[in-house]
Amino acid sequence: MQKSYLRQFLLSFDMPTETYRFPKITTGANVYFVGEAVSAPEPTVSTGQVELVSKKLMAAITMSAELEEDEPNASSINHIKTVKDFQES
Repeated sequence: MQKSYLRQFLLSFDMPTETYRFPKITTGANVYFVGEAVSAPEPTVSTGQVELVSKKLMAAITMSAELEEDEPNASSINHIKTVKDFQES
């Protein structure tokens, strides 16, 4: 897996196939107030599936050497801007 600056801000895992399905509990934990000597209601748990489809997301930033010479933090500023743009996409 390729390492990059953005990787630290993203949740990722290796998918065994391009389309990956995994189980998910859709309903479950219920909270009740019950009186003394009253049995709790029978819980009902429902399950479903989540389907993930792998896609590649890429960004390219063009920056002049002059900008980097004039502003030493230009790379950091561009990295932060790119992360924000990824979050909005």
